[in-house]
Amino acid sequence: MFAIASLQVRIVANANWVDYLIIGLYFAVTLGIGFALRTRMRSSEDFFLSGRSLPSWGLPHSCLACSGTVQPPGGFWGLLIGTIVSIVLWVGEQFMHLFSLGSSEGSSMWRALIAFVVCFLITVTVSLFTERKTDGELKGLVYGLTQRVQVSETVWYKRPLVLAGVAIGIFVVLNIAFF
Repeated sequence: MFAIASLQVRIVANANWVDYLIIGLYFAVTLGIGFALRTRMRSSEDFFLSGRSLPSWGLPHSCLACSGTVQPPGGFWGLLIGTIVSIVLWVGEQFMHLFSLGSSEGSSMWRALIAFVVCFLITVTVSLFTERKTDGELKGLVYGLTQRVQVSETVWYKRPLVLAGVAIGIFVVLNIAFF
């Protein structure tokens, strides 16, 4: 018989008011940017193409991130081969002593960087040679291709703002209770 031992972990945070101030400022700035830009985004074209004012260096990143140019096989093979490369580098350094990438932390960072670059290159290469899905196949999955349902009045407890307020309230109460 296997017995599962219960492990109790207690996380003690050494946070002071400056830490909470930084977290609060981060949320305030993020919300401020969202509220400031919500009126400028009138369509999905504004979101994906940045109102056609994106600089040239940002276009490839925008295409990869937003327009669906990365195909599922590219993502799968990129992640798989990137993970395998990371494992091979780790085994080669730790157990076979084939090479050294520096200190323990430095070596971890180098392995992560190499695995990321391999993952990125494999993902882009496979995606370039994979046939794109048609708009018909993506309808219902991609926001820009899905017909928007016009929502009339909903009851107060189903509104997103109310649900967000309740979630934040629960979060605050649980943090006060267990901190």
